[in-house]
Amino acid sequence: MKYLIIILLCSCGGVLSSLNSGFQDDRSIAGGKDEVTFFSANSQGISKLYAVDIKGKIQDVTDIPSNLEISSVAYFNESFYFGLYDIEGNNGELYKLVGRNLVLVKNLNSSGSSNPKYLTVYKDGLYFSASNGETGRELWKMYANQNIVQVKDLQGGTKGSDPAQLIVSAGILYFSASTTIHGNELFYHDGTNTLVVEDNVLAGRDTFPKFLSVLGDELYFSGITDGQGRSNYRSHLYKVKENVLSKVDTTDLDIKFLKAHNGVLYGSCRDTSSGTELCDMQFNQLRVISDIFEGNPSSKPSYIEAFNNKLYFSAYTAETGYELWSFDLTTREKVLVKDINSGIESSYPKSLHSFGDYLYFSASDGQSGHELWRVDKNGSVEFTRDVFPGTGSSYPNFAKGFYHL
Repeated sequence: MKYLIIILLCSCGGVLSSLNSGFQDDRSIAGGKDEVTFFSANSQGISKLYAVDIKGKIQDVTDIPSNLEISSVAYFNESFYFGLYDIEGNNGELYKLVGRNLVLVKNLNSSGSSNPKYLTVYKDGLYFSASNGETGRELWKMYANQNIVQVKDLQGGTKGSDPAQLIVSAGILYFSASTTIHGNELFYHDGTNTLVVEDNVLAGRDTFPKFLSVLGDELYFSGITDGQGRSNYRSHLYKVKENVLSKVDTTDLDIKFLKAHNGVLYGSCRDTSSGTELCDMQFNQLRVISDIFEGNPSSKPSYIEAFNNKLYFSAYTAETGYELWSFDLTTREKVLVKDINSGIESSYPKSLHSFGDYLYFSASDGQSGHELWRVDKNGSVEFTRDVFPGTGSSYPNFAKGFYHL
Protein backbone atom coordinates (compact mmCIF):
# COMPACT_ATOMS: atom_id res chain seq x y z
CA MET A 1 0.00 0.00 0.00
CA LYS A 2 1.29 3.43 -0.84
CA TYR A 3 1.49 6.75 0.93
CA LEU A 4 2.79 5.61 4.25
CA ILE A 5 4.69 7.65 6.80
CA ILE A 6 6.46 6.88 10.05
CA ILE A 7 5.94 9.69 12.57
CA LEU A 8 8.04 10.81 15.47
CA LEU A 9 6.96 13.69 17.68
CA CYS A 10 9.39 16.51 17.17
CA SER A 11 10.91 19.66 18.57
CA CYS A 12 10.21 22.15 15.85
CA GLY A 13 10.66 25.86 16.56
CA GLY A 14 13.07 26.91 13.78
CA VAL A 15 11.39 25.07 10.94
CA LEU A 16 7.81 25.93 11.82
CA SER A 17 8.47 29.66 11.67
CA SER A 18 8.79 29.24 7.90
CA LEU A 19 5.33 27.67 7.58
CA ASN A 20 2.50 30.13 7.09
CA SER A 21 -0.50 31.20 9.10
CA GLY A 22 -2.37 27.91 9.59
CA PHE A 23 -0.91 27.35 13.05
CA GLN A 24 -0.92 29.12 16.39
CA ASP A 25 0.81 32.45 16.95
CA ASP A 26 4.58 32.82 16.54
CA ARG A 27 5.21 32.84 20.27
CA SER A 28 3.56 29.44 20.71
CA ILE A 29 5.50 28.05 17.75
CA ALA A 30 8.76 29.40 19.16
CA GLY A 31 8.11 27.27 22.27
CA GLY A 32 9.45 24.46 20.13
CA LYS A 33 9.06 20.93 21.40
CA ASP A 34 6.13 18.79 20.27
CA GLU A 35 4.24 21.64 18.60
CA VAL A 36 3.64 19.87 15.29
CA THR A 37 3.33 16.45 13.72
CA PHE A 38 3.05 15.29 10.11
CA PHE A 39 1.01 12.92 8.01
CA SER A 40 1.08 12.04 4.33
CA ALA A 41 -1.89 11.39 2.09
CA ASN A 42 -2.79 10.80 -1.55
CA SER A 43 -4.57 13.82 -2.99
CA GLN A 44 -6.02 12.66 -6.32
CA GLY A 45 -2.89 10.77 -7.31
CA ILE A 46 -0.37 13.19 -5.80
CA SER A 47 1.30 12.32 -2.50
CA LYS A 48 1.28 15.33 -0.19
CA LEU A 49 2.82 16.20 3.16
CA TYR A 50 0.56 17.82 5.77
CA ALA A 51 1.33 19.32 9.19
CA VAL A 52 -0.95 19.37 12.23
CA ASP A 53 -0.55 21.61 15.29
CA ILE A 54 -1.51 20.69 18.87
CA LYS A 55 -4.94 22.35 18.51
CA GLY A 56 -5.77 20.31 15.42
CA LYS A 57 -5.19 22.87 12.66
CA ILE A 58 -4.07 21.18 9.44
CA GLN A 59 -1.88 22.73 6.78
CA ASP A 60 -0.69 21.57 3.37
CA VAL A 61 3.13 21.71 3.49
CA THR A 62 4.37 20.44 0.12
CA ASP A 63 3.99 17.84 -2.60
CA ILE A 64 6.18 14.79 -2.19
CA PRO A 65 8.42 14.27 -5.26
CA SER A 66 6.95 12.06 -7.96
CA ASN A 67 6.97 8.28 -7.39
CA LEU A 68 8.24 8.67 -3.82
CA GLU A 69 6.71 7.66 -0.51
CA ILE A 70 7.65 8.85 2.98
CA SER A 71 8.94 6.00 5.11
CA SER A 72 10.19 7.97 8.12
CA VAL A 73 10.64 11.44 9.63
CA ALA A 74 12.74 12.72 12.54
CA TYR A 75 13.73 16.07 14.03
CA PHE A 76 17.51 16.45 14.35
CA ASN A 77 19.76 19.48 14.84
CA GLU A 78 16.79 21.90 14.56
CA SER A 79 15.58 20.51 11.24
CA PHE A 80 13.12 17.89 10.00
CA TYR A 81 14.61 15.02 7.99
CA PHE A 82 12.58 12.61 5.86
CA GLY A 83 13.41 9.20 4.48
CA LEU A 84 11.80 8.96 1.04
CA TYR A 85 11.19 5.53 -0.46
CA ASP A 86 11.18 4.80 -4.21
CA ILE A 87 10.56 1.27 -5.43
CA GLU A 88 11.00 2.13 -9.12
CA GLY A 89 13.33 5.08 -9.66
CA ASN A 90 16.51 6.68 -8.33
CA ASN A 91 15.36 9.36 -5.89
CA GLY A 92 14.56 7.43 -2.71
CA GLU A 93 17.05 9.17 -0.45
CA LEU A 94 17.38 11.29 2.70
CA TYR A 95 15.74 14.72 2.44
CA LYS A 96 15.62 17.80 4.65
CA LEU A 97 12.66 20.16 4.98
CA VAL A 98 13.85 23.68 4.15
CA GLY A 99 10.99 26.15 4.35
CA ARG A 100 8.33 24.37 2.32
CA ASN A 101 10.73 22.34 0.17
CA LEU A 102 12.12 18.85 0.56
CA VAL A 103 15.82 19.16 -0.30
CA LEU A 104 18.08 16.17 -1.03
CA VAL A 105 20.76 15.72 1.65
CA LYS A 106 22.91 13.13 -0.12
CA ASN A 107 22.58 10.55 -2.87
CA LEU A 108 23.80 7.46 -1.01
CA ASN A 109 23.05 5.07 -3.86
CA SER A 110 24.23 6.38 -7.21
CA SER A 111 22.95 3.26 -9.02
CA GLY A 112 19.44 3.33 -7.54
CA SER A 113 17.71 4.34 -4.31
CA SER A 114 19.07 3.98 -0.78
CA ASN A 115 15.49 4.20 0.59
CA PRO A 116 16.28 5.36 4.17
CA LYS A 117 13.96 4.00 6.87
CA TYR A 118 13.57 4.12 10.68
CA LEU A 119 15.20 7.54 11.20
CA THR A 120 16.16 7.70 14.89
CA VAL A 121 18.10 10.31 16.86
CA TYR A 122 20.75 8.76 19.10
CA LYS A 123 23.51 10.64 20.95
CA ASP A 124 25.24 12.92 18.41
CA GLY A 125 23.72 11.50 15.25
CA LEU A 126 20.70 10.60 13.17
CA TYR A 127 20.69 6.84 12.53
CA PHE A 128 18.79 4.99 9.82
CA SER A 129 18.64 1.86 7.70
CA ALA A 130 19.65 2.29 4.04
CA SER A 131 21.34 0.61 1.07
CA ASN A 132 24.24 2.19 -0.85
CA GLY A 133 24.00 -0.39 -3.65
CA GLU A 134 27.25 -2.07 -2.64
CA THR A 135 26.88 -3.55 0.86
CA GLY A 136 23.13 -4.09 0.91
CA ARG A 137 20.86 -2.51 3.52
CA GLU A 138 22.89 -1.68 6.64
CA LEU A 139 23.00 0.83 9.53
CA TRP A 140 24.02 4.43 8.73
CA LYS A 141 24.65 7.59 10.74
CA MET A 142 24.42 11.28 9.85
CA TYR A 143 26.30 13.81 11.97
CA ALA A 144 25.13 17.37 12.66
CA ASN A 145 27.26 18.64 9.74
CA GLN A 146 25.30 16.22 7.47
CA ASN A 147 28.31 13.97 6.94
CA ILE A 148 26.92 10.43 6.47
CA VAL A 149 28.85 7.23 7.26
CA GLN A 150 28.04 3.54 7.41
CA VAL A 151 28.12 2.37 11.04
CA LYS A 152 28.97 -1.26 10.28
CA ASP A 153 28.55 -3.83 7.53
CA LEU A 154 27.00 -6.49 9.75
CA GLN A 155 26.32 -9.06 7.05
CA GLY A 156 29.28 -8.49 4.75
CA GLY A 157 29.05 -8.69 0.97
CA THR A 158 26.14 -7.29 -1.01
CA LYS A 159 23.23 -8.96 0.80
CA GLY A 160 22.82 -6.62 3.77
CA SER A 161 21.57 -7.27 7.31
CA ASP A 162 18.38 -5.20 6.84
CA PRO A 163 18.35 -3.24 10.15
CA ALA A 164 14.79 -2.38 11.22
CA GLN A 165 12.72 -1.01 14.14
CA LEU A 166 15.43 1.28 15.51
CA ILE A 167 14.67 2.36 19.09
CA VAL A 168 16.65 3.84 22.01
CA SER A 169 16.40 2.26 25.46
CA ALA A 170 18.52 3.06 28.53
CA GLY A 171 21.10 4.91 26.43
CA ILE A 172 21.56 2.15 23.83
CA LEU A 173 20.31 1.95 20.25
CA TYR A 174 18.55 -1.36 19.53
CA PHE A 175 17.32 -2.79 16.24
CA SER A 176 16.47 -6.07 14.57
CA ALA A 177 18.83 -7.36 11.88
CA SER A 178 19.63 -10.58 10.06
CA THR A 179 23.01 -12.19 9.46
CA THR A 180 24.05 -15.59 8.17
CA ILE A 181 25.71 -16.42 11.48
CA HIS A 182 23.00 -15.27 13.91
CA GLY A 183 19.79 -15.27 11.88
CA ASN A 184 17.24 -12.50 12.54
CA GLU A 185 17.90 -11.31 16.10
CA LEU A 186 18.12 -8.20 18.28
CA PHE A 187 21.28 -6.12 17.83
CA TYR A 188 22.58 -3.03 19.61
CA HIS A 189 24.86 -0.05 19.02
CA ASP A 190 26.28 1.84 22.01
CA GLY A 191 28.17 4.51 20.11
CA THR A 192 31.21 2.26 19.68
CA ASN A 193 30.19 -1.38 19.36
CA THR A 194 27.56 -2.90 17.05
CA LEU A 195 26.80 -6.46 18.14
CA VAL A 196 24.03 -9.00 18.63
CA VAL A 197 22.46 -8.77 22.10
CA GLU A 198 22.20 -12.55 22.32
CA ASP A 199 21.99 -15.31 19.74
CA ASN A 200 18.62 -16.37 21.10
CA VAL A 201 18.09 -19.20 18.59
CA LEU A 202 21.35 -20.83 17.51
CA ALA A 203 22.57 -22.11 14.13
CA GLY A 204 21.47 -19.04 12.17
CA ARG A 205 17.80 -19.53 13.04
CA ASP A 206 15.52 -16.62 13.88
CA THR A 207 13.71 -14.91 16.74
CA PHE A 208 12.29 -12.17 14.47
CA PRO A 209 12.03 -9.38 17.09
CA LYS A 210 8.96 -7.18 16.50
CA PHE A 211 6.89 -4.50 18.24
CA LEU A 212 9.85 -3.09 20.18
CA SER A 213 8.60 -0.98 23.11
CA VAL A 214 10.43 0.85 25.91
CA LEU A 215 9.14 0.67 29.48
CA GLY A 216 11.36 2.52 31.93
CA ASP A 217 14.89 1.17 31.56
CA GLU A 218 13.68 -2.03 29.90
CA LEU A 219 13.08 -2.91 26.27
CA TYR A 220 10.28 -5.36 25.43
CA PHE A 221 9.58 -7.13 22.16
CA SER A 222 7.64 -9.97 20.62
CA GLY A 223 9.57 -12.84 19.06
CA ILE A 224 9.00 -16.37 17.82
CA THR A 225 11.34 -19.16 18.76
CA ASP A 226 10.91 -21.90 16.18
CA GLY A 227 13.39 -20.29 13.80
CA GLN A 228 11.20 -20.65 10.73
CA GLY A 229 9.06 -17.50 10.80
CA ARG A 230 5.88 -19.42 10.10
CA SER A 231 2.61 -17.70 10.99
CA ASN A 232 1.31 -20.70 12.95
CA TYR A 233 4.11 -20.28 15.49
CA ARG A 234 2.84 -17.71 17.96
CA SER A 235 5.17 -15.24 19.58
CA HIS A 236 6.51 -14.83 23.09
CA LEU A 237 7.44 -11.77 25.12
CA TYR A 238 11.09 -10.89 25.72
CA LYS A 239 12.79 -8.09 27.59
CA VAL A 240 16.26 -6.56 27.62
CA LYS A 241 17.66 -4.87 30.72
CA GLU A 242 21.27 -3.76 31.02
CA ASN A 243 21.81 -5.47 27.67
CA VAL A 244 20.76 -8.88 29.04
CA LEU A 245 18.00 -10.74 27.21
CA SER A 246 15.38 -12.76 29.07
CA LYS A 247 12.02 -14.36 28.31
CA VAL A 248 9.06 -12.98 30.27
CA ASP A 249 6.22 -15.38 29.59
CA THR A 250 6.28 -19.16 29.58
CA THR A 251 3.17 -19.84 27.49
CA ASP A 252 2.17 -19.45 23.87
CA LEU A 253 0.60 -15.98 23.92
CA ASP A 254 0.87 -14.62 20.35
CA ILE A 255 1.90 -11.16 21.57
CA LYS A 256 1.58 -8.18 19.21
CA PHE A 257 1.14 -4.38 19.13
CA LEU A 258 2.98 -3.61 22.36
CA LYS A 259 2.34 -0.19 23.90
CA ALA A 260 4.00 1.15 27.06
CA HIS A 261 1.99 3.78 28.94
CA ASN A 262 2.27 5.19 32.47
CA GLY A 263 4.52 2.40 33.68
CA VAL A 264 2.43 -0.46 32.27
CA LEU A 265 2.97 -2.56 29.16
CA TYR A 266 -0.16 -3.23 27.09
CA GLY A 267 -0.64 -5.29 23.98
CA SER A 268 -2.64 -7.89 22.12
CA CYS A 269 -2.21 -11.43 23.43
CA ARG A 270 -3.93 -14.81 23.33
CA ASP A 271 -5.78 -16.51 26.16
CA THR A 272 -7.17 -20.03 25.81
CA SER A 273 -10.60 -18.96 27.06
CA SER A 274 -10.84 -15.49 25.51
CA GLY A 275 -8.98 -15.69 22.22
CA THR A 276 -6.66 -12.86 21.20
CA GLU A 277 -7.71 -9.78 23.19
CA LEU A 278 -6.41 -6.68 25.00
CA CYS A 279 -3.77 -7.52 27.62
CA ASP A 280 -1.46 -5.91 30.14
CA MET A 281 1.58 -7.07 32.10
CA GLN A 282 1.66 -7.07 35.90
CA PHE A 283 4.49 -8.62 37.90
CA ASN A 284 5.95 -10.19 34.76
CA GLN A 285 2.65 -11.90 33.96
CA LEU A 286 0.52 -11.14 30.91
CA ARG A 287 -3.24 -11.25 31.31
CA VAL A 288 -6.34 -10.40 29.31
CA ILE A 289 -7.91 -7.21 30.70
CA SER A 290 -10.82 -6.81 28.28
CA ASP A 291 -12.61 -9.42 26.19
CA ILE A 292 -13.84 -7.26 23.31
CA PHE A 293 -15.33 -10.12 21.27
CA GLU A 294 -16.78 -12.01 24.22
CA GLY A 295 -16.15 -15.71 24.53
CA ASN A 296 -13.53 -17.71 22.69
CA PRO A 297 -13.51 -15.73 19.37
CA SER A 298 -10.76 -13.14 18.95
CA SER A 299 -11.16 -9.38 18.47
CA LYS A 300 -7.43 -9.07 17.60
CA PRO A 301 -6.75 -5.54 18.95
CA SER A 302 -4.25 -3.64 16.83
CA TYR A 303 -2.64 -0.18 16.48
CA ILE A 304 -2.98 0.38 20.25
CA GLU A 305 -2.57 4.05 21.24
CA ALA A 306 -3.01 5.93 24.54
CA PHE A 307 -5.08 9.13 24.63
CA ASN A 308 -6.79 10.98 27.48
CA ASN A 309 -6.38 8.11 29.99
CA LYS A 310 -7.82 5.57 27.58
CA LEU A 311 -6.41 2.98 25.22
CA TYR A 312 -7.75 3.22 21.67
CA PHE A 313 -7.38 0.43 19.14
CA SER A 314 -8.91 -1.30 16.15
CA ALA A 315 -10.79 -4.50 17.05
CA TYR A 316 -13.22 -6.98 15.49
CA THR A 317 -16.62 -8.32 16.48
CA ALA A 318 -19.15 -10.20 14.38
CA GLU A 319 -21.70 -7.41 14.83
CA THR A 320 -19.51 -4.46 13.79
CA GLY A 321 -16.52 -5.78 11.86
CA TYR A 322 -13.21 -3.97 12.51
CA GLU A 323 -14.00 -0.65 14.23
CA LEU A 324 -12.52 1.79 16.76
CA TRP A 325 -12.75 0.75 20.43
CA SER A 326 -11.53 2.26 23.68
CA PHE A 327 -10.62 0.92 27.12
CA ASP A 328 -10.85 3.33 30.06
CA LEU A 329 -7.79 2.90 32.28
CA THR A 330 -9.72 4.20 35.32
CA THR A 331 -13.13 2.52 35.03
CA ARG A 332 -11.78 -0.52 33.11
CA GLU A 333 -14.74 -0.24 30.74
CA LYS A 334 -14.61 -1.11 27.04
CA VAL A 335 -16.57 1.03 24.57
CA LEU A 336 -17.25 0.87 20.84
CA VAL A 337 -16.21 4.45 20.07
CA LYS A 338 -18.11 4.59 16.78
CA ASP A 339 -19.35 2.11 14.19
CA ILE A 340 -17.97 4.25 11.35
CA ASN A 341 -18.95 1.81 8.61
CA SER A 342 -22.24 0.78 10.14
CA GLY A 343 -23.33 -2.82 10.48
CA ILE A 344 -21.09 -5.80 9.89
CA GLU A 345 -18.91 -3.95 7.35
CA SER A 346 -15.55 -2.69 8.65
CA SER A 347 -14.04 0.80 8.64
CA TYR A 348 -10.57 -0.73 9.35
CA PRO A 349 -9.14 1.98 11.65
CA LYS A 350 -5.36 2.17 11.50
CA SER A 351 -2.44 4.56 11.85
CA LEU A 352 -3.72 5.70 15.26
CA HIS A 353 -1.74 8.71 16.46
CA SER A 354 -2.28 10.75 19.63
CA PHE A 355 -1.14 14.36 19.34
CA GLY A 356 -2.24 17.47 21.20
CA ASP A 357 -6.01 17.70 21.66
CA TYR A 358 -6.90 14.78 19.39
CA LEU A 359 -6.41 11.15 18.52
CA TYR A 360 -6.07 10.85 14.73
CA PHE A 361 -6.63 7.77 12.61
CA SER A 362 -7.40 6.58 9.10
CA ALA A 363 -10.74 4.85 8.42
CA SER A 364 -13.38 4.30 5.75
CA ASP A 365 -17.11 4.93 6.26
CA GLY A 366 -17.91 3.01 3.07
CA GLN A 367 -18.63 6.17 1.08
CA SER A 368 -15.57 8.43 1.27
CA GLY A 369 -12.77 5.89 1.10
CA HIS A 370 -9.97 5.78 3.68
CA GLU A 371 -9.69 9.34 5.01
CA LEU A 372 -8.68 11.28 8.12
CA TRP A 373 -10.79 11.00 11.28
CA ARG A 374 -10.16 12.07 14.86
CA VAL A 375 -11.42 11.74 18.44
CA ASP A 376 -11.49 14.74 20.82
CA LYS A 377 -10.99 14.69 24.59
CA ASN A 378 -14.72 14.23 25.13
CA GLY A 379 -14.64 11.03 23.10
CA SER A 380 -16.53 12.49 20.13
CA VAL A 381 -15.56 11.24 16.67
CA GLU A 382 -15.46 13.52 13.66
CA PHE A 383 -14.64 13.15 9.97
CA THR A 384 -11.68 15.51 9.71
CA ARG A 385 -10.68 15.90 6.07
CA ASP A 386 -11.60 14.32 2.74
CA VAL A 387 -8.16 14.64 1.12
CA PHE A 388 -9.19 12.58 -1.91
CA PRO A 389 -12.77 13.80 -2.61
CA GLY A 390 -15.43 11.29 -3.54
CA THR A 391 -15.02 7.55 -3.11
CA GLY A 392 -11.24 7.57 -3.60
CA SER A 393 -8.92 6.93 -0.62
CA SER A 394 -6.13 9.25 0.50
CA TYR A 395 -4.78 6.74 3.07
CA PRO A 396 -3.64 9.35 5.64
CA ASN A 397 -0.90 7.84 7.74
CA PHE A 398 0.80 8.75 11.00
CA ALA A 399 2.56 5.39 11.06
CA LYS A 400 4.91 4.95 13.98
CA GLY A 401 5.97 1.33 13.75
CA PHE A 402 7.49 -1.21 11.45
CA TYR A 403 4.16 -2.97 10.95
CA HIS A 404 2.92 0.03 8.91
CA LEU A 405 5.61 -0.33 6.24
